[in-house]
Amino acid sequence: MRKRQPARLGPRFRHRVLQASLIFLGCGLGTGVWSQTAGTGATGPDAANGSATAQGPTDSSKSDLQAQQPVAPAGGIGSVAHWQGLTVRRIAVEGIATDRLATVSDHLAQAVGAPLTRENVAQSLHQLFATGLFENIQADGVRQDDGISLVFKGTPREFIGTVTVDGAKGATMNTQLQRAGRLNAGTRFTSERLEHAVEQIRQALADNGFHEPVILYDLTPHPNEQLIDIAFKVTSGPQARVGGVEVTGDSGMSLDEFRHDAHLRTGARVDHDTGNRALSGVLKHYQKQERLEAEIKLESQIYSAERKISDFRFSSNRGPQVKVRVEGSKISGDRLKRAIPIFEEGTVDEDLLNEGNRRLRDYFQRLGYFDVKVDHKQKNAQTDAVLIIYIVALGSRRRVEKVSVDGNHYFDSKTLELLLSVHAADHFDRHGAYSQALVVADINALRSVYQNNGFSKVKITPETLSKDTPNASAPGQSLARSSTEPLSVVYHIEEGEQQRVGLLRLDGAFKSDAEKLLSLLNTAPGQLLSPQNLAGDRDALLTDYLSRGFDQVKVDVEQQTEKADPTKVDVVFRISEGQQIFVRKVLLTGLHYTRPDTVARAITLHPGDPLNQSALTETQRNLYEFNRGTPMGFDLRPRFRGTDRHTAE
Repeated sequence: MRKRQPARLGPRFRHRVLQASLIFLGCGLGTGVWSQTAGTGATGPDAANGSATAQGPTDSSKSDLQAQQPVAPAGGIGSVAHWQGLTVRRIAVEGIATDRLATVSDHLAQAVGAPLTRENVAQSLHQLFATGLFENIQADGVRQDDGISLVFKGTPREFIGTVTVDGAKGATMNTQLQRAGRLNAGTRFTSERLEHAVEQIRQALADNGFHEPVILYDLTPHPNEQLIDIAFKVTSGPQARVGGVEVTGDSGMSLDEFRHDAHLRTGARVDHDTGNRALSGVLKHYQKQERLEAEIKLESQIYSAERKISDFRFSSNRGPQVKVRVEGSKISGDRLKRAIPIFEEGTVDEDLLNEGNRRLRDYFQRLGYFDVKVDHKQKNAQTDAVLIIYIVALGSRRRVEKVSVDGNHYFDSKTLELLLSVHAADHFDRHGAYSQALVVADINALRSVYQNNGFSKVKITPETLSKDTPNASAPGQSLARSSTEPLSVVYHIEEGEQQRVGLLRLDGAFKSDAEKLLSLLNTAPGQLLSPQNLAGDRDALLTDYLSRGFDQVKVDVEQQTEKADPTKVDVVFRISEGQQIFVRKVLLTGLHYTRPDTVARAITLHPGDPLNQSALTETQRNLYEFNRGTPMGFDLRPRFRGTDRHTAE
């Protein structure tokens, strides 16, 4: 059964009483947060101007991520080149607050007291523009005594602060519209993004039946932080009502019946659930008639501004009735529907029918028919009906007499038998438990316990034994169910060589204490090789790095068997640390009725701390509890590149 409809926007959210967001502004050298791309050009102007410039892209069609990526200047330095070789007496940066560039200013390629070179000025432009804080930047030179005063002039880039929506009808509409706009705090602000957000909000309102809204917005800039707060004021206008309904195709029902099942009463209010509710209602009607291949689609929903109504057009084809029958055994209708996945998926295909074979086989094996065979065939009995027949050959009903393991030396048999799902018959289960699915689960359980104790090449082979070879019944016929022929299950184990850890090494831990990292590991030289321990050690290293501000860290585990001694495996943890980020400043915005000092107590990150991912999660949890579950978000915004350390605000 298929249901088709264009995607609808947004789940429902609770009304926000207090809105707050933390904006952490990141900075540093070469992290994966903001990658550099080839620029649209940094070209030197004519000699009269005497400056080198770098200009970022302005294409509104770029994605949000592309809009935030700094562009590397690529051109010359204009007439500043005429002063090459002169000593730089002073360097100033205009357009951005000095404290924001304190870290990067000390690491510019062109340093005070050094001779001016074309390459150093170009690299300095690159470093400043890569901070992401400038829309464009240029280098100007002014002669000063026997040297030169170098001034970098830039236009500051603006970022989104808080976004609020007010005035929309409905308890959760304001929150839905805020999410629909996709204006995330800390991301780059452009007029194109703002207009796109307005269209998204307009579309979300239309999906909820409001086709004639008035959307206004106010922008409140915060120049010191390069933030712009956006406040939308929405007048929803009239809400559309259900008008005409048209149905094409072989629906098998009258228009009034279709309206009833689709819950499309004339004059009812239209909201974002109206279309889905109509589709679900009609599909439910078809399902009751066992029409699993029915198709229904909302073709169009057209609003009439004059009448304030929405007309709906559907295509509906009821498809044939699907009947499922089992031959060779009895099974209740409810259990059959749970076993055959076509009822779950609402459609019929060969893969689902084969899955039904496996599920029925496992069901009958759990009842003691361990030799059961299941097949199916499909008949088109009528043009309006499809008959699916599952043919079950039960065979003899048997009991599990014994379950055992052999070939084991490292573990005793009783320990391994406790791991098995297949078990022998007893007073509580007179047939025992056996199925092919249970056997596969037992093999995986035995293999896992051996591999975690150093036996990486262990092999498990199951074998079923019986005193008398059973004769399976013919398809569609079942044997007498009083038979309880015994069945034994043996798991043959080939342990192989037990391996231990040889050398243990950390590669790439350049900014961390290797001894301290090694102390976090459960794996040690001479210890049994365990994939479970290696996975836990990898997670421990990642957690430690993330708690110290390495948000781009990667850890890979490599294993190499020693040629001289195949019982030893060398283990190497290869670490790619990335750059470490520290908190420079915490900005708390969006509060209207609550004192900042009150909310600040819930924040566990402080200036100078590493950007701890666990602390971020804890802070978010604290804010959720403080604000009784109202959603609050974190936004990380890179601040500086071109330094040997990240800082964050």
